[in-house]
Order: sequence, then C-alpha cells, then structure tokens
Amino acid sequence: MKRHFVLDENVLILAQKMENDRAKPDETALQLVRAIDANCHSLVITADCSQRCAKQLTSASKAHAPLTPNVMSIVTSLIVNAAKDHRILGPSQIVEIPELEGMTGVDEGDRDFVRAAASVADSILATTDSRLRAALDRHRITARFRFEALDPTNALRLAGPD
Repeated sequence: MKRHFVLDENVLILAQKMENDRAKPDETALQLVRAIDANCHSLVITADCSQRCAKQLTSASKAHAPLTPNVMSIVTSLIVNAAKDHRILGPSQIVEIPELEGMTGVDEGDRDFVRAAASVADSILATTDSRLRAALDRHRITARFRFEALDPTNALRLAGPD
C-alpha cells in the first residue's frame, strides 16, 4: 500500500544530522526519508511546511550539520518524481482545525504540519514531538481527520515496500 507522509521539520533536521531527538547518533529519520523515496511513497506538502523545512535545513547546514547526506536534495528529488502521487496542497485544500489554537502540546510551528496531515485521509505525520502526538490522540484529532501521528521509528515501519 502506497502511503502519504507529512515530515515535520525536526524529522528532516535529524535526518540531516543522523541523530535522534536526544542528539545521539541514529539514522532512523534518514532511513525514513530514504524508504519513502525507495518504496514509491509520497509526501503531503504545503507552501508553509516546505518553507519551514527549507529554512530549518539551511540553518542546520550553517550549524555544521554534515553535508552528506544532503537531505534537501533527497526530498527535492522525491518531490519532482512525477511517478509519485504527492499531494501539493493550496490554501483552499488545507483543512482548518480551530481547536489547535491554544491546545496544550501543540505549538504554533506544529499546526501547519497537523493541518497538512488532516487534509489527506490516511496520511502519516512523522514527528519526534511526543507531546504533540499525545495531544492529537487525546483530543481525537487523528481519529476525526483519519491520519496517524507517529515517531520516526514507527513511521519507518510503514514506509517499507508493499
């Protein structure tokens, strides 16, 4: 089954750094990006999400993150592959979720990624933010909008071949 993934900016930064969210060497986030590409899965992309990710990856490279692998080039190559069923969402296609405003565990920076995932049924939001995942489950956002919010390890399990 081909899946649609939303990768939050921290997953991409950790892929570039080849670390986990505790700054320990870990290639799980990088393996996730590569598995999405290799197994013909696709991305859900909004202008706001792509700008945030590009900005963060640029900042990571300025902060002396390794230049190899170049996660931005992997993601760019993935996006331009016409064989993939990417969902590039315009403003009118993005679901509004008013209750995200002020919800404990959901930071302002998380909202764009959550709305992107909520806009494509059965998508997977890959995030290292355990507070965000718990808040989305507790408030039944994932169930109501039919998407999953998973850490990179569990998202990687779903990014394998059919």
